[in-house]
Amino acid sequence: MSLTGYDDADNISMPGEETHVRWSDEHLTEFYRQFRQHAAKLELHMDREKAQLSKLLEAFPNRDPTEHRKYHESLLEAADAQRKFWLDLRLDIAKRSIWAVLTIAVVLIGWALVEKLKTSVGAP
Repeated sequence: MSLTGYDDADNISMPGEETHVRWSDEHLTEFYRQFRQHAAKLELHMDREKAQLSKLLEAFPNRDPTEHRKYHESLLEAADAQRKFWLDLRLDIAKRSIWAVLTIAVVLIGWALVEKLKTSVGAP
């Protein structure tokens, strides 16, 4: 049996090279037929892949998934900014409320001390 797996292939040796196998016309014709058959299957597969990709891209505005991703990233950034705004607002309100309570407490304590001094001194 020859290197090609066919018994009727001719071996041709070139000077200084390994033994080469020459396929018969029938083998070349069969190889070409199988090659074309495979190429047709591959082309059909590629057409199906292109159709699926096209259908997938139709799901995105302007058939652009990158812009769609950027849009969602901008929504996430806006949501983060809004969350930060409300957190900062609550923190600011809490700080101001504490300062207000402390200020009122200091004023009331001061007023109570003034009243206590008035009654101790006997001022009207």
